[in-house]
Amino acid sequence: MQRTKRYKNQVVRKRFGQNFLTDNRILDQIIENSVISEKDFVLEIGPGHGALTERLLEKVNKVTAVEIDRDLVEELKDKFKDNDKIDIVSEDILKFDLETIDFTNYPIENRKAIGNIPYYITTPIIMKFIGEKSLRANGISKTNQIFSELIIMMQKEVGERIVAKPGTKEYGALSVICQYACHVKTIVEVNRKAFYPAPKVDSIVISLKMKNEDEHNIEDAHTFWKIIHGVFTSRRKTLRNSLKIAGFQEEQIEKVSKEFDLTVRGETLDLAGFAKLSNIVSSNS
Repeated sequence: MQRTKRYKNQVVRKRFGQNFLTDNRILDQIIENSVISEKDFVLEIGPGHGALTERLLEKVNKVTAVEIDRDLVEELKDKFKDNDKIDIVSEDILKFDLETIDFTNYPIENRKAIGNIPYYITTPIIMKFIGEKSLRANGISKTNQIFSELIIMMQKEVGERIVAKPGTKEYGALSVICQYACHVKTIVEVNRKAFYPAPKVDSIVISLKMKNEDEHNIEDAHTFWKIIHGVFTSRRKTLRNSLKIAGFQEEQIEKVSKEFDLTVRGETLDLAGFAKLSNIVSSNS
């Protein structure tokens, strides 16, 4: 395993969930399997010591690196002081206002976000970048996406949930919202030994490419997400019982029975199935 150099007096701050990727082969694989070009703007989340940053700067037009650790910010500023392709921001990514970035000359297809992020904030970061609140309230067509793709390292178990198929134990509400909003795929699996310090679990790099239209023509976003909540908070129950738990009336459930077998478990439905179910429930006919 080829490793990046260790840093003098390296301090690892547990409160930031720091695990630094030190395997050069994995760093190279992330770059090789990410569709990035010299026309792209990349927001790097948690650049650490700048190992991935160096590779990004060789490939893209501009990098904005957002780092919460002030000591690392100073190290990065010194390391890249002669490179005008990078801006380094000292900030918590969850508090950072994405709307403040100057995207002049960068259409959305050329805006990507990449990061090796702390496991404990994986889901909040994904929800921030896909615009969860707007998606739930308004749907894809009325959600203003800022980036075209999010490529992030995360705990393997969470990544497997994101790309999970219907009917599997990993398939859940996180799978549905990510697959509703994005085209998801695995880029590379990463052994825990590729980090310093080594975490207790393995990792995975996942690509989430934002969709710009609703592929399933969901008529009422509120009903759709109400169903998703009902199904995945009552796993292993029949579809009929899940709909009751979600608060739907008997006449609405009876409409569904004309198109669906209500004895199946709700978690066996795919996105198209949930969309069809939602449209039946929300229809006035």
